[in-house]
Amino acid sequence: MLRDQCAYFERTRNRITLAARAAKLAETLYRQNRLDDARDWAAISRAHTASDDTTQNVILMPVEAKLRAREGSLSEARELALKAARLADETDLLNVIASTRLATATVLRLSDLDGDAEAAVREAIVLFELKGNLVAAAQARDLFDLQVVA
Repeated sequence: MLRDQCAYFERTRNRITLAARAAKLAETLYRQNRLDDARDWAAISRAHTASDDTTQNVILMPVEAKLRAREGSLSEARELALKAARLADETDLLNVIASTRLATATVLRLSDLDGDAEAAVREAIVLFELKGNLVAAAQARDLFDLQVVA
């Protein structure tokens, strides 16, 4: 469905919406471990994202950070994940802020910084609970309990 939406927005040259959907598709593909496809869609999103579009960057940067970490560019990935978290903190979007914490946790885990990763997951849980998003909080808690960060 996301692919179809992206194709439609490419055809209609709706770049802003394409950027948003492509970032979500990149995240979905990342979670499926389809890293090459995720990179491609993240690049499409980046090509259509304004550098000053905070909301879109907060959606895109976490998946870019995770992809860089998986490529072995750990320092760059941590910097990008932390930048995404700082940008998210400037919003009032608790779910988005919490999601950036989970992405940061993934990057930190891939960097063998398990203690910092667990702290980021704990922050995400608190934020999801503050928002009342109990499903996401439970999923984050499961990741923490299993010592796995997706």
